Amino acid sequence: MPHPTPKQIREQQAAVADVIAAAYGEPPAAMHPLAQAMSLRAAVDLMGRQLLSEHDNTQRAFARGLASSDFAALLAQGAAPATLATFAQAAEHRVFCDIVGVTSYRPEPIRALEDDTILLEPLQEFQRMRASVILPGTPGPADVALRTYGRVVGVSRQLVVNGDLAHVLRSLKNVAATSARQEAAMLANTMETGITMGDGQFMFDAQFKNVHAAALDAAALGKAIELLRTQPTASGQPAGLSARHLIVAPDLEFPARRLVHESGVRIEVQALAGLPAGRWFLLAAPDVCPVIGLLQLEGSRSPIRVEQLNYIFESDVLPIRITADLGCTWLRRTGVVKGGV
Repeated sequence: MPHPTPKQIREQQAAVADVIAAAYGEPPAAMHPLAQAMSLRAAVDLMGRQLLSEHDNTQRAFARGLASSDFAALLAQGAAPATLATFAQAAEHRVFCDIVGVTSYRPEPIRALEDDTILLEPLQEFQRMRASVILPGTPGPADVALRTYGRVVGVSRQLVVNGDLAHVLRSLKNVAATSARQEAAMLANTMETGITMGDGQFMFDAQFKNVHAAALDAAALGKAIELLRTQPTASGQPAGLSARHLIVAPDLEFPARRLVHESGVRIEVQALAGLPAGRWFLLAAPDVCPVIGLLQLEGSRSPIRVEQLNYIFESDVLPIRITADLGCTWLRRTGVVKGGV
């Protein structure tokens, strides 16, 4: 049996990737010419033929292709875009959070962002400026760590033979949506639980002007907007922050949207399911004053990973693993007002 050239192998793999995408129900706009009339079973058979020796029976090609690492990789890669997109769509809470890069899964200290508020000093011509050194060990919130959550979705031989992977993709997307809900629940728990910051004092206290114990109404919203403007920074100056996000418990979502609409203020309302009834938070824009962060491994574009696993011969199943690295923490006291009675 003549072996295909490296170029032919690349073309075949590109065609198989398009066949897999079509089997998932997500066909590319322009199918590869070799894939236009190819079934998923034929695509797997094609990959298996590359692995046969000269004297192997060609009838074994499908089994070899199904159990190959190349097919497993293409299967995981084909499901990844739609799965990650589902997480991004379901994770509405990320709009008011900052992404904090971490280097490992071990507990890490988070640098105190309050120390970044250093006043500029007036300069004269040719005057030498003083440097402010930012130390990596500056105490911030308590040590926090990423935690990995995962699920395995099995692709049976019969699904591959039938060429119908739509159910597999739906399962992976459901897991991704569940991951978004888990991250939202973790975020709500962090926002509601009182913590001690690196200086030994509580996150929320009247001295920091980030608490307003009142039910959400026009007067309470107006006071919270004022507090964001007048909160003291680490240098003692008023923060002067504008309100951008109103985070509310589910029972307040409709009243909050009506209140913001009638007030005419440019504030986005987000409901967070895990917050207790009556709780609300007013936040500044995360790109101006990040106040609560979601942990993410440095170099990754999403907390979700769709990965290949080895074929399980005992159950005749090709597993796909989907994992989510989740973690969150408060970053600073300025930029947020906690409301509710």
